[in-house]
Amino acid sequence: RRVHGGDYATIVRVADCPDSGVNLDKYSESLPGFSEFLCDYCLERGQESVLLRQGPLNDSLRHKLEGHDMIKWIDDVNRGDYLSAHRVLLELGLKEKQYFGRRRTMLSLSKLAARVADVERSTLERIESEMSLLDFQENMPPGCIDNGLSNMPVLNAREMIELYLNREESTLSVDDFVRCLELLDWIDSDTTELRLRIWCRVVLSDGIWSEQLDQGESLESLIRSTMFYKLSQRLLSDGYGLDKLIPSFSDLIASEYLPTAMRDSMLFRRYVGSAYELLGGTGTAF
Repeated sequence: RRVHGGDYATIVRVADCPDSGVNLDKYSESLPGFSEFLCDYCLERGQESVLLRQGPLNDSLRHKLEGHDMIKWIDDVNRGDYLSAHRVLLELGLKEKQYFGRRRTMLSLSKLAARVADVERSTLERIESEMSLLDFQENMPPGCIDNGLSNMPVLNAREMIELYLNREESTLSVDDFVRCLELLDWIDSDTTELRLRIWCRVVLSDGIWSEQLDQGESLESLIRSTMFYKLSQRLLSDGYGLDKLIPSFSDLIASEYLPTAMRDSMLFRRYVGSAYELLGGTGTAF
């Protein structure tokens, strides 16, 4: 007896019921066009789980998964094509902007599939770089992230730096400023101006630049107490070259990110110049 499309749909609906005992594989083998109908039916109705339970799609139906990457990578895994699964997952992860947790999951699965597929080390490093950027967001202080992390939008490096810099100066620690400077590595465009802005915030986090020395207090001890000096020392201990990270003396003291009164202060210039010298520079550069 000829089975019509409506009957095909009834078979699929019954098979999706718990404990139905209906084996769709049997119908795929015995009914003409049933496999194609099943694929179209499930994709149109968002019933991917029914489709995936049938195992890998045959080659004649795989083209129907174009545009359905969220299930294509699962079919790739079922087929043992881990290279394709890795590529699909990586693309999904990089496209994901709305949910932090979903992006991390996609990238983690992509890395796992890439390892199974034995891809080149450079490919793994690219994924690891993207995951490291997620680590920065995950480790941001509560003042920057107020909502649940998993449901938070994915932030790029510049957005994270802005969140740090928009906090009160007194709440920013050496670690916070180190992260801001490290995040610059994930920005493709020129970061000279943003780096200068970060260091101006470092300067503004201290209130001593306009203070006269107390009796018996040395200029060196005053400089060593500043965030500017502590951050610079931290960067040196972490193996960074200050000539690559700290702006020139002339750029810093003339920056419009500093108040006019500070820029015009000879005392400020003296203190900052001494800080550069103490860190191994000449007073104007490293």
